[in-house]
Amino acid sequence: MECNSGKFLLGTALALSAAVLTDGNARAQSDPATTQTPSASDIVVTAQRRSQRLEEVPISIVAVDKEQLQNRNITSSLDIDKVAVGVKIGKTGAFINPTIRGISSGAIGVGQENNVALYMDGFYQPFQIAQNAPLPNVKQLTVLKGPQGTLYGRNATGGAILIETLDPSLKDVEGEFSASYGRFNDKMLSGFISAPISDKIGISLSGYLRDNDGWIRDISGRDTNPINQKSVRGKILFEPTDTLKIMAAIAYTRVSDYTGDSYTFFAHQLALANFPDTPIATGTYETSQSFQGAFTSKLMTYQLRADLDLGFATLSSYTQYLKEKDFLDYDLDGSPLDLFRNIQTYPADAFTQEFVLTSEMGKKLEWILGAMYYDADAAQDPSLALNSATGTYSATKGTLGSTAYSAYGELTWHATDALSITGGLRYTHEKRSHGFEQPLGTVVTPTAYKSWSSATPRAVIRYELGPRSNIYASYSQGFKSGTFNQGLPSTATVDPEKITAYEVGYKTASGGFRLSTSAFYYDYKNLQLSTLVTLPTGARSTLLQNAATSEIYGAEATVDYPATSQLNLHAAVAWTHARYKKFPGAQASAVIDTRVGPTVGGLNVSNFLQDWSGLRLIRSPDWTANASFDYTYPLPSGSIYLTGNVAYQSAQAPANDTLYQTIDAAGVVSAPGGYRYLQKGYALVGAQLGWRSENEKVKITLFGDNITNTKYRLQINGSVYGDYQVFGAPATYGVRVDYKL
Repeated sequence: MECNSGKFLLGTALALSAAVLTDGNARAQSDPATTQTPSASDIVVTAQRRSQRLEEVPISIVAVDKEQLQNRNITSSLDIDKVAVGVKIGKTGAFINPTIRGISSGAIGVGQENNVALYMDGFYQPFQIAQNAPLPNVKQLTVLKGPQGTLYGRNATGGAILIETLDPSLKDVEGEFSASYGRFNDKMLSGFISAPISDKIGISLSGYLRDNDGWIRDISGRDTNPINQKSVRGKILFEPTDTLKIMAAIAYTRVSDYTGDSYTFFAHQLALANFPDTPIATGTYETSQSFQGAFTSKLMTYQLRADLDLGFATLSSYTQYLKEKDFLDYDLDGSPLDLFRNIQTYPADAFTQEFVLTSEMGKKLEWILGAMYYDADAAQDPSLALNSATGTYSATKGTLGSTAYSAYGELTWHATDALSITGGLRYTHEKRSHGFEQPLGTVVTPTAYKSWSSATPRAVIRYELGPRSNIYASYSQGFKSGTFNQGLPSTATVDPEKITAYEVGYKTASGGFRLSTSAFYYDYKNLQLSTLVTLPTGARSTLLQNAATSEIYGAEATVDYPATSQLNLHAAVAWTHARYKKFPGAQASAVIDTRVGPTVGGLNVSNFLQDWSGLRLIRSPDWTANASFDYTYPLPSGSIYLTGNVAYQSAQAPANDTLYQTIDAAGVVSAPGGYRYLQKGYALVGAQLGWRSENEKVKITLFGDNITNTKYRLQINGSVYGDYQVFGAPATYGVRVDYKL
């Protein structure tokens, strides 16, 4: 199995051939948005692979447009949980792991995929590291909660995040530009420009540059986590006829962000136990590493989308090729001594081809048919671990491949003007491969293969109580493919995750007022968890295993209210009870060993089994809430605007649920105590004050994030090297200038 540009060219040829062969007999289709033309106050989403009003979709959804993202200063994928309750964006080292309603991927590593699917402009994005990306020139951000087992069903047991970027225009020259400067020498430039070449061809180019010193300093005086982000995206839109639309895009993104590995060790540190006089960082935003660590991710994206109006339906083709290369060099022991170091290179590529046939709207029966092919290869090539005690490197290589195909369909029957019934099914077959070499060039583990298949149904009943007001009940299942322990010399597999979900909800909208409520229950089996272990070489790696069973239930509500023509209010709250029902064999990453002595309070011992039954799932706060407002005050020339927002989450474990336990000098193990690596509840507050010109082409904004200077952890965990943590950014502030053509 090998992904290369030839597959992208083949998919391109298939898409264009289908369009050309059938275009001659195509007819114009009715308005695809809704059976009624949406008004300016409507929010239109594509949660069911067709454009619909937000309140018409029987799914719990968060939809935020470009202006709302800017009002809340959402600039990165890591900020999504500030605008979506029941959502937590986790970061484990360089890897990004979203959580929706308690469902999060514990499968950390190159080639592993999250169980919250990410789509960019309708294309599936599989790479965990590349999901640490800026969000410039975004048209809309949509979060779908609950298993998307049918339409967005690839590894979407928790839900899906849909990001839509700005497209070229065939009518006018359009442009948007933004520049800002903030604390920590944070410099940002962003731009988008679109121009028609003819009445059938339009092009656009967008770019983003950001550079700052970071908020973490090393005791040596250098900046530990300077951040540099670059991205450029070009699109070409070609509409040769009234019924055929072709969009080609190419994008390059480079992210250098060492934050996830800027560890501050705070207890049980191995280096300090062996070298008591070593100077060690003690400050919140301080490290004591022996060298400047590095993390760089580069991603090339090639996409081709074709939409053909057949009259009775629209045929869409999505062809994509991704090529990623990541480099990571980090200090394992967190001391100025050159003791333990890891250097890892992650090459990966993926090819996807998807066809979707969507029926005309406004009929008694509405349906969607689709098929998807996925082929990906990823590797640690190489992974180098330095042990200064021996003065040698241990070099390993691990590979993980995937080949998958799926077919799906969904049918909605409008039984009456008020009652709609939906049924859907997706079939998925996936084959995984795994290889391991240690040392390089010597095959320790022959390439192993394993296949899994699953059928995931969906059923929904929706009833209109009145105009734009309805209740719904849904049943759905989700499937996340099984996998191997990539990076370890083992052919043992981890079973697929499976989830059965029930949800009821109520939605209503009138003008700008919207209310959405829902309650849900999930039966979640074979949760894939990743724990840190130490190999005989001294290198850290991850071990995947299946939790026996989990149970999740909760409720949430969102309200948007235009209090006046100048003041808009928003509030949302979610309660999520996510617990392991039975998990007696959890592998804790560390346990306190008091036999070492009082110098550092003992050392950690890895590979220790605990019973996590009844504990909270990782990255799953019981309560999340957010609220925001935007107020505009007109002036003789332009207007002044003020925005404010707050996002709250209660206590949660960002990495694992290890409990306190000790081993005394006689080897007696104590009874387990409470959570060992816990982030307490906290709230982040942001605000903006600005001036907008009368024609709304110019904006000047003063902004502040985390203005209460709340201290919160992005990570807190432990290993044989000690207990460590990484704190999120303190109070930041700056000025931004925006200009529209």
